[in-house]
Amino acid sequence: KGDQHVTYVYKKKEVTPPVEETGNVYVKYVTEDGKVLEAESTVKKDAPVGEAYTTEQKAFDGYEFVKLEDGSAPANGEVKKGDQHVTYVYKKAEEEKGNVYVKYVTEDGEVLEAESAVKKDAPVGEAYTTEQKAFDGYEFVKLEDGSAPANGEVKKGDQHVTYVYKKKEVTPPVEETGNVYVKYVTEDGKVLEAES
Repeated sequence: KGDQHVTYVYKKKEVTPPVEETGNVYVKYVTEDGKVLEAESTVKKDAPVGEAYTTEQKAFDGYEFVKLEDGSAPANGEVKKGDQHVTYVYKKAEEEKGNVYVKYVTEDGEVLEAESAVKKDAPVGEAYTTEQKAFDGYEFVKLEDGSAPANGEVKKGDQHVTYVYKKKEVTPPVEETGNVYVKYVTEDGKVLEAES
């Protein structure tokens, strides 16, 4: 009975700026068997979520890139809340090798000296040399069409250097000739018998 008063009490709200979400991005380079080629480094630190980031596939001597590690963050992307790790995986590069062979033949295919190895399983780019040999009764004509150069660099796979010769033309020696004459005379020059 009578009056009742309900009073609601308010206080001023403290306005806190919204917390900006941030994230970190790290990158590292490793081999398939876990050897660290380059230690993890920071790409983005406390960067706002959504900011773009990029990483790069680096070159390491004796290694070739295979893939990004399973579960790795993408090479290029956007910052997400928390930490992201980009991991590049490499394997030992197989050194490219090559062989160089040389042989000596005649124009009609006769083998003067069988093919032999100048370089075997040599690294690509290594220098090689061959020599033009002398064979009795033959003279050098040219390197066979399609032959590798006489001197050069090892290339991947096989290279063949082929020297081609031809038979020397042997001209029989010209026989030298002469004449002999005889005559008989006295001491004072009188001819006893004419020259014959």
